[in-house]
Amino acid sequence: MPVMFKNPLGIGYMGYDSIQPAIQTGVYTSKFVHNDWMQMALDFGWLFVIAAVWILIRQLLKGKQEFYKKLMLLIISGYILLEFHLQFFFIVMTVGLLWDYNEDRLEVKKKESMRENQIFASAAAALLIYFAIASFSTQSGNYQRALKMFPYDTTALEAALVVQEDKETAYTMASELLEMNEYNSQGYNTLAYISLMDGEYEAALSSIEQALEKNPEKAEYYLEEGIILTLL
Repeated sequence: MPVMFKNPLGIGYMGYDSIQPAIQTGVYTSKFVHNDWMQMALDFGWLFVIAAVWILIRQLLKGKQEFYKKLMLLIISGYILLEFHLQFFFIVMTVGLLWDYNEDRLEVKKKESMRENQIFASAAAALLIYFAIASFSTQSGNYQRALKMFPYDTTALEAALVVQEDKETAYTMASELLEMNEYNSQGYNTLAYISLMDGEYEAALSSIEQALEKNPEKAEYYLEEGIILTLL
């Protein structure tokens, strides 16, 4: 809750997963908060949630769909308080089917906008396929292709960084990773390791301490810190 209220514009998609090790009070990990309304507030900000709630209330009060559709919308909006259900595409599609699009008013413009809708749908489908391939590349371990298609995929960048053997490339990747996500402990850990290899023990200690600050539950970081301290 404090993170949500301190960030009215949100912390970005998967931001909670990144900062969780630094703020958690127990030894556990969870990518999501299992509450769709709170997850939206964390990802996009509570201003976004206020707008979403206002749109939902307006739909329930002024929508012209049947009562049972409004009731189902109300049930879904309440149920997602208890679980992370909007991750399932069929739930999103169900909400879309229950929504009132004011079809009477749109009927007049239907023929005029058909071509525009086709262009928009084709572009959206192409974009969806493109990012689906990029995401699949990350999940299947093809990090180079994933990063080539979408350089801002920090999950792929972190995974590629872990297996990177070239020191200069690893330094560049770690710097880019931290520029995009300052809470990523692996980025600091890599910088600590590179500084240690270069004999820059003070810099190595500073980096590993930052890694521990971001992820105090990572046992191997304490071992690395101990090794660096013995060299000072």
